[in-house]
Amino acid sequence: MKVRTILSTILILLFTLIGVLLFLPTFIPASITASIPGYSYVELATQLIDEYANIALLSEEINQYIVPSIVLLFALFFLITRKAISFWWMVPYSIITYYTFYIFSQLISKQSQPEIIMARFNQAPVMALVLMILLLLLECTIFILFTIISVKIHKKVEKQEKIPLIEK
Repeated sequence: MKVRTILSTILILLFTLIGVLLFLPTFIPASITASIPGYSYVELATQLIDEYANIALLSEEINQYIVPSIVLLFALFFLITRKAISFWWMVPYSIITYYTFYIFSQLISKQSQPEIIMARFNQAPVMALVLMILLLLLECTIFILFTIISVKIHKKVEKQEKIPLIEK
């Protein structure tokens, strides 16, 4: 088994476990989850997500599903691309894009979190809004560029791996 397959398998299991644990407070009553050992860490993670990762433009009912769903989508992504090493950058990049959208939603709804960024944005709110829109467009452009490059690299690697099989 190759190292990239082992690493992908570990990431699949890790992200699936984290996603399921983050979904627990949504579907299982507190009386049952209180008996799970170490569940206080899950509650702490859920509180941190509620405080620092909720999109301000969406309702609380929708926000409780977003981060666990993204984590499970990452697990699915690692499952699909477990043999394609050229797509490793997509998960960290999507986290950066999510955070940019988070800041954008905080700006539109006039929230104060994160304080350092919002204090600066509140000095020139129109310019901050334009800056965030341009940043989101730039991130989309970079994503498309990286995807094109990754597909070309993947096809090249796939082609190189098939050549020795034909020669034998």
